[in-house]
Amino acid sequence: MGGYGSTRWTGVPTRYETGECLRLDAQDLKPYLRSRTACRVIWGWPDGTRVTLEMAPFYEPFEVTPKEMDKLPPMHLNLSYTIEGQDVEQSVPIDPLPQHFGGWRPWMRCPDCQRRCKYLYMPPEGPMPTRRFTCRLCHRLTYRSSNLSRSNDPFVALLAKRMDVNVREARRQLRLEGFAV
Repeated sequence: MGGYGSTRWTGVPTRYETGECLRLDAQDLKPYLRSRTACRVIWGWPDGTRVTLEMAPFYEPFEVTPKEMDKLPPMHLNLSYTIEGQDVEQSVPIDPLPQHFGGWRPWMRCPDCQRRCKYLYMPPEGPMPTRRFTCRLCHRLTYRSSNLSRSNDPFVALLAKRMDVNVREARRQLRLEGFAV
């Protein structure tokens, strides 16, 4: 028991991928954040899940200098949604970041680890405490490309040897020909 490869199940992912989760994008919130009046936006996903976003009026970040921005009160995005018959309220800090050539970009702070993120995710299943919007690292999510198999590595190595190029160049040539490697 516990020998070589004992924990590797072929074809069974151990973690959710980001593409399977509901995703809030900070850039999609920017038009609503610019509003000077309080607003309520209802977002929906194809699976029927609805999220209500409530935003209170606040200052215009592009009218404030970067030094003054640190002195202003923090912004919060209030989320309310229903999961499995339970009403959930969640507050997400918004962190506007001034850009070098003017303007600003909104970022969200993960409610759990306070890391600055562009996206917040909610996995499709799981116990109620994990059914919240948090960052990819807090949910232990992976990208689809990291779960793809490298089963064609011996083939690419053989092809590279026959073409008298390195493996990287062989992969590039295969991709140019339309093969997924």
